Amino acid sequence: MDKIKIDGEKSTLTFRPKPGKSLDPSAIHAALKPTRLGKNAGSVLSYFRLTAVGSITGEKELRLKVRGTDLEFVLTETQEAKPDQGGRTLLQHLRGELAKGHGDMEVTGYLDGWKGRFPEVLKKEVHKVPVLQVIEFRARKQPEVKASEDPR
Repeated sequence: MDKIKIDGEKSTLTFRPKPGKSLDPSAIHAALKPTRLGKNAGSVLSYFRLTAVGSITGEKELRLKVRGTDLEFVLTETQEAKPDQGGRTLLQHLRGELAKGHGDMEVTGYLDGWKGRFPEVLKKEVHKVPVLQVIEFRARKQPEVKASEDPR
């Protein structure tokens, strides 16, 4: 990890990866376990919000494969998710965007299982494939590739 920012006023802890790298939730879990949070801190984790960029696969179960890594997330709705006025959920909208043939997607969501009081949060097993409850997404524009002209 390149940067950890603690904001006491907002009660947030922000992790930033080194450029070109990503953060693995299981590595963060393992790193926090031996700290004060893994013992009797009594602090409360409201949520673990994560943004990742990559390709999405699957039909029944959507999975986000993080670009440049082996990391993968199962994408689900949040428990609070409600369909829009047209009756479509956020994941249905995401499937619609995928059908348009967009390349990589940027997906933000809450990691499932990362909510509650420390150290109980860290006693739970980390999902083999982490579950990301989607709260927003957007298509990422791929750099346009232009064929070079034949100089003949």
